Amino acid sequence: MALDSEYSDARNNLGAMLQNINQHEQAIPHLEKAIALNANNPLAYFNYANSLKVIGKKNEALENYNHAVKLHPSFSLAFNNRGNLLESMGRYEEARRSYSRAIDLDRGYARAYSNRGIVEKELGNYPGARRDFIKAIELDPWKPDNPNEDSNFKFRLYINLGDIQLYFKEYEKSLEAYNYAAEIEPENSDVLAFKGNAIAGLGKISEGLQLRQESFGFISFDISKGVSIVHG
Repeated sequence: MALDSEYSDARNNLGAMLQNINQHEQAIPHLEKAIALNANNPLAYFNYANSLKVIGKKNEALENYNHAVKLHPSFSLAFNNRGNLLESMGRYEEARRSYSRAIDLDRGYARAYSNRGIVEKELGNYPGARRDFIKAIELDPWKPDNPNEDSNFKFRLYINLGDIQLYFKEYEKSLEAYNYAAEIEPENSDVLAFKGNAIAGLGKISEGLQLRQESFGFISFDISKGVSIVHG
């Protein structure tokens, strides 16, 4: 039995290595073998579910996430990824519960807060969405000593917060969030349109429309050139 467990770990590790280079189809047979060798290996079920999700086998992925958390009830990462899968299936209430479980297990789990915020928004719970986005930002997950969190996540988090604050007509706070996002991705022209919405909300209609035009452009027609998008 100990030998089977060792082989299971080796197969799981090989599968995880293939996942890291985005070779999920190749990873799956190794992860299946890891489970066959040791049916009590929650990490193997988790990794298997991750690859199944990537290749579009969502129901099978959910079954394996369920196995992982049944074997390891404090597996916060599995609950988060399970929530992400349920969200992609349009099962938002279940996704919220899965994200909430991940948060209960790890109060510093910024990505789970952010993910739950997105689902809260989908469910129309805007106060809950604002709460979760603010909490994720307060946790400051992109400090230099935490390389697992990327700047794109930080960018999207500020955009999501800005959008929610715009909904509550908190225009100054919304503009502040968009400005932070612009600092992270200064070449992203979409942020100009978001900022334009907040500025228009503050009563500066012309300035807001100008920023939206710089971002999205306007449709121009010339009899010789046809239709084009003009920016600025």
